[in-house]
Amino acid sequence: MAIYFSMSEADVELALKQPWVGIGSDGAAVNPSMEFMGRSHPRFYGTFPRVLGVYVREKGVLTLPDAVRKMTSLPA
Repeated sequence: MAIYFSMSEADVELALKQPWVGIGSDGAAVNPSMEFMGRSHPRFYGTFPRVLGVYVREKGVLTLPDAVRKMTSLPA
Protein backbone atom coordinates (compact mmCIF):
# COMPACT_ATOMS: atom_id res chain seq x y z
CA MET A 1 0.00 0.00 0.00
CA ALA A 2 1.22 3.51 -0.71
CA ILE A 3 0.26 6.68 1.14
CA TYR A 4 -0.13 9.82 -0.95
CA PHE A 5 -0.60 13.47 -0.06
CA SER A 6 -4.10 13.24 -1.52
CA MET A 7 -5.21 10.78 1.19
CA SER A 8 -7.10 12.06 4.21
CA GLU A 9 -5.50 11.72 7.64
CA ALA A 10 -8.31 9.33 8.64
CA ASP A 11 -7.45 7.07 5.68
CA VAL A 12 -3.75 7.13 6.58
CA GLU A 13 -4.54 6.15 10.17
CA LEU A 14 -6.88 3.37 9.00
CA ALA A 15 -4.18 2.02 6.69
CA LEU A 16 -1.52 2.08 9.41
CA LYS A 17 -3.75 0.00 11.69
CA GLN A 18 -3.83 -2.89 9.21
CA PRO A 19 -1.45 -5.67 10.29
CA TRP A 20 -0.21 -6.24 6.72
CA VAL A 21 0.72 -2.59 6.03
CA GLY A 22 4.43 -1.83 6.30
CA ILE A 23 6.18 1.52 6.53
CA GLY A 24 8.96 2.54 4.16
CA SER A 25 10.31 5.44 2.17
CA ASP A 26 11.76 5.96 -1.28
CA GLY A 27 14.00 8.69 0.09
CA ALA A 28 17.76 8.33 0.22
CA ALA A 29 20.31 9.50 2.74
CA VAL A 30 22.60 12.00 1.08
CA ASN A 31 25.84 13.64 2.09
CA PRO A 32 24.94 17.24 3.04
CA SER A 33 28.19 18.48 1.51
CA MET A 34 27.10 17.30 -1.93
CA GLU A 35 24.78 18.93 -4.46
CA PHE A 36 21.57 18.18 -2.50
CA MET A 37 22.70 20.51 0.30
CA GLY A 38 19.75 22.59 1.41
CA ARG A 39 17.37 20.91 -1.04
CA SER A 40 16.73 17.44 0.35
CA HIS A 41 13.17 16.18 0.41
CA PRO A 42 11.59 15.64 3.88
CA ARG A 43 11.13 11.94 3.13
CA PHE A 44 14.93 11.58 3.04
CA TYR A 45 15.08 11.86 6.82
CA GLY A 46 11.55 12.48 8.11
CA THR A 47 9.44 9.41 7.38
CA PHE A 48 10.39 7.29 10.37
CA PRO A 49 10.61 10.11 12.95
CA ARG A 50 7.15 11.25 11.80
CA VAL A 51 5.68 7.79 12.31
CA LEU A 52 7.18 7.52 15.78
CA GLY A 53 6.36 11.09 16.81
CA VAL A 54 2.91 11.53 15.31
CA TYR A 55 1.34 8.10 14.95
CA VAL A 56 2.91 6.45 18.03
CA ARG A 57 3.51 9.20 20.59
CA GLU A 58 0.94 11.88 19.75
CA LYS A 59 -2.03 10.00 18.29
CA GLY A 60 -1.53 6.49 19.64
CA VAL A 61 -2.51 4.95 16.29
CA LEU A 62 0.31 2.39 16.66
CA THR A 63 2.16 0.98 19.63
CA LEU A 64 5.92 1.39 19.57
CA PRO A 65 6.49 -2.36 18.98
CA ASP A 66 3.98 -2.37 16.10
CA ALA A 67 5.60 0.68 14.49
CA VAL A 68 9.09 -0.80 14.78
CA ARG A 69 7.87 -4.08 13.25
CA LYS A 70 6.17 -2.22 10.38
CA MET A 71 9.43 -0.33 9.67
CA THR A 72 11.83 -3.28 10.02
CA SER A 73 10.88 -6.96 9.93
CA LEU A 74 7.58 -6.63 8.02
CA PRO A 75 9.08 -5.00 4.90
CA ALA A 76 12.15 -7.24 5.08
